Amino acid sequence: MEQRLLDLEQRLRQTERRVRLLSLAALILVVCSILALTSKPAATQAGAARSSEHIVHAPFKVVDAAGKMIMDVEDAREAEGHYLRLFDTKGNLMVHIGMNMDGGEVSVYSPSAWATMMADSDSARVTLKGKSAGSASTAQIVGSPKGGALWLYDKAGKNVIFENPAGSAPK
Repeated sequence: MEQRLLDLEQRLRQTERRVRLLSLAALILVVCSILALTSKPAATQAGAARSSEHIVHAPFKVVDAAGKMIMDVEDAREAEGHYLRLFDTKGNLMVHIGMNMDGGEVSVYSPSAWATMMADSDSARVTLKGKSAGSASTAQIVGSPKGGALWLYDKAGKNVIFENPAGSAPK
């Protein structure tokens, strides 16, 4: 009797497992059927995207209801290149993404500091800086074909760590 009870419990666990698997399979089948019935062929989707496409020519600005700048997009200029700038609700510059023929940069600003990552034909660099008057970079990391360099500064702007196998000065 004991063995029969154990066999029945094992068969019950196997049956429960099969029911869970069949339920999952049924759910997957329902989801796939819904997706198949509601999706459009790629050619139709591409045509729909083109017909609702909206093109805006740079330069342009986006402002809020009060006339404060939200976003500014500039087209290529000889020295500056293309850029996109985002502003906070007070009109302060918060993000700058720019490029020219030589490279590009991304800068992120806060009320007390900024960080820039840039690359050009000579090097790539990451710079972190506090915004206090006259402050030097807090940190700068540079990589170039000649090697890398690292500068770290204290609160007074004094260079506390300087590693420069590339032989280049910070910019």
